[in-house]
Amino acid sequence: MHQILLVDDERSVVDNLEVIIPWEELGVGTVYKAYSGDEAAVILDKNAVDVVITDIRMPGMSGLELIEYIRRTAKKTKCILLSGHAEFDFAKKALQVQADDYLIKPVADEELMEAVRKALLQLSKEWEELHSYKHLARLMQDNLPLIRRDLLDDLLHGQCPSDAVLAQKINMIELPFTPGDDVFMLLIRVEEGFAAFDRSRSVLLEFAMANIVEEVFGPYFAVWSGVDEHENLVFVLRSLEGTAAAVAHGSGGQRVVLERLAEQLQNHVGLYLKGHISIIISGPDLFPQRLQELYRSCLFAMRNKTGGERGFFILTDELPEGREFHALSSLHEPPSLILLIEAGRMEDLWAKLERIFREMAAGSAHFYERCMEVYYCLCTGFIHFAHQNGKSLAELIRPEDYALFDGPVHFRTVEGLRKWAFSVLEQLEFSVHQEIKDSRGMIVRQVNQFIERNLSQGISVPLIADQVHLHPAYLSRVYKLETGESISDYVYRTRMEKAVHLLKHTEVKIYEIAAKLGYQNDSYFIKVFKKHYGMTPQDCRDQ
Repeated sequence: MHQILLVDDERSVVDNLEVIIPWEELGVGTVYKAYSGDEAAVILDKNAVDVVITDIRMPGMSGLELIEYIRRTAKKTKCILLSGHAEFDFAKKALQVQADDYLIKPVADEELMEAVRKALLQLSKEWEELHSYKHLARLMQDNLPLIRRDLLDDLLHGQCPSDAVLAQKINMIELPFTPGDDVFMLLIRVEEGFAAFDRSRSVLLEFAMANIVEEVFGPYFAVWSGVDEHENLVFVLRSLEGTAAAVAHGSGGQRVVLERLAEQLQNHVGLYLKGHISIIISGPDLFPQRLQELYRSCLFAMRNKTGGERGFFILTDELPEGREFHALSSLHEPPSLILLIEAGRMEDLWAKLERIFREMAAGSAHFYERCMEVYYCLCTGFIHFAHQNGKSLAELIRPEDYALFDGPVHFRTVEGLRKWAFSVLEQLEFSVHQEIKDSRGMIVRQVNQFIERNLSQGISVPLIADQVHLHPAYLSRVYKLETGESISDYVYRTRMEKAVHLLKHTEVKIYEIAAKLGYQNDSYFIKVFKKHYGMTPQDCRDQ
């Protein structure tokens, strides 16, 4: 739903437009009100307003000055000017400040509605253009290196879509790779030297290194580059048809080609970038199914064979023998448990835990160590969850579940650990949902109390939001979710119900009732009352 701002120094004009125009029919969900240009500027700074309807002549900041301000701060906001003067100078100035429409007072309801429809239609067209295929294609072309890098990072961490989806993605980002290819993994650790590249220029170093790799390996291999979380440079290589690397495939001669190119790469880096690198190459193996294993093989070799020495080159065909016990990839692949908890991504958290327990169940070796690894990660995550929400864990879960936080010795099977973990998570999630519900209920009560105490004042969503210390857009959304009606609708309904009560049960004069309910003049109050009830206030009193 769109958001609109009404601006006029005559309060009755703004209040009248808020009530008389059927905003929801126009796709407008929130109507903000301002009684001066300065007040409007404050609302615009805090909210994403789609259309501003403003008078031209106002004390302080005029409507024209307000539009100039909008053009500097929110260029896509549509502006409709209202004027009591059909003068050429005003129309000329309206064009100069790029007003989207210019209406002469008094404005018929349908005329104003048509202007708003036109403004919102234009806004929609602009956003559609922004998201059009050509525009997105240009954006993607500009960001191809980043998109390619992100996809490679996903594959390195086992986040692999189906072959059909992957082929489509690879084709879209113009990479010469196909599911089923045999590929090598090239991992480069940047070491000493590189005096021309300090930490602040690391991106330039990555770019320079990628260019040299492309220059050296490019004549023989298709190259796909990325960077891992350890700041290693990662390259996927596929031998090109008709090259020495392709001809040597399967004969063992590929090792000779790779060794020669790796040595050449180290020499080029030392000569042109004045630095040292270690290189690990693993493969060939099947793309993309075995890409994560190639990457792990490279990391293992880098960690266990090069140590702290520099300038190494190692060509490894497979993981070292005797490594039957692998780390739980699903536990440590991003996003982490803590990250999912902090972001409140509960569905993703449940799914990640399911993957962890499936992987645990698939391997029976070293169960107790795996159990400890998962158990302590879960304990850390659950305690963090509770503390992040301002509670102790003991407050949020059942005593029998809390008693199992004294160590993993209680769990003899994967299923036992799984049931306990899901039970705790279910309780934590319920406590948060309950707190959110209670918090929202409190917000609604505060809003209603403020409205009922201040019916005689000019009540607006920004004013109420200030009182309850929330952003107006968030407040409007929470109120609508909890009550099923907007704040403006509640204010309007409360005023009408209060009006009937005063008319039926008191002798208060109609103009006094209008003042008590926040209407600046009784004629406007009578007009609103008649529209709502189909009779005048006097007719209601006489019944």
